[in-house]
Amino acid sequence: MDNINRRLDSYFEGINNLSSTNNDIPIEDMIAFIKKSYSENWKTGYDYSNIEPKEFKSMNIDSRFSKEIYAPVFISYIYKLFRYLSTGNSDGIDEWAIKEFEEWEIKGGNCIYLSVLLYSLLRHGCKICPDCIKYVQGFYRHEIRSDYPSFLPWNGQHNGLHAWITVNGAIIDISIMQQELFFDFKHNLMVFGEIPEGLIYMGFEETDDTVKSYLKDILEFSKMPYELWIRKHQLNALHVGLNNLT
Repeated sequence: MDNINRRLDSYFEGINNLSSTNNDIPIEDMIAFIKKSYSENWKTGYDYSNIEPKEFKSMNIDSRFSKEIYAPVFISYIYKLFRYLSTGNSDGIDEWAIKEFEEWEIKGGNCIYLSVLLYSLLRHGCKICPDCIKYVQGFYRHEIRSDYPSFLPWNGQHNGLHAWITVNGAIIDISIMQQELFFDFKHNLMVFGEIPEGLIYMGFEETDDTVKSYLKDILEFSKMPYELWIRKHQLNALHVGLNNLT
């Protein structure tokens, strides 16, 4: 195990959400790495050491989800927050929310933050069964897209620590679009149930207490009680949505 950890640490040194090597990383080494990383650097609701991560497959999103009025608004809000990283355009998002997101980008956990935020918005702003929504943390894995220039860095297989949510087992993942330069998504840069061919998701379905633990850190940074925090994000999402209509 120590040899695996040393080898993986060299692969991933200085990198959190994005990692790459010209040599394939054996899947068992990647699993060992994420177990170590989440246990030591992030939060877990249970011991991963003797549990294998679940591989998630394409599934249709629950039909009830498509009837939710606010779900598209919240998803669009998460999309706008993530796009801020590459465009610098806040699209009307309040400065406090931008600073909150930037704090987690600095930590290397923007996918964790966005997943926890979307989890919270959907559970408190939609009628779909709260227990149907799960927070998952694990990793993605894929080969480099065929048209990626071979002389550029980050060539080869890509593996990265990642977080997403599921609705009745179907993945909803906005921040995976961080891989658009390296992976050919074909049509949609985000995952809504249907996982593009060649993209692998493996992870651990986490407990509500783990989400609450992440939320505690977020709330401490923003100095707000939870009810005020979620209400401000809900109003912010609606405000951004209305701006897009004008």
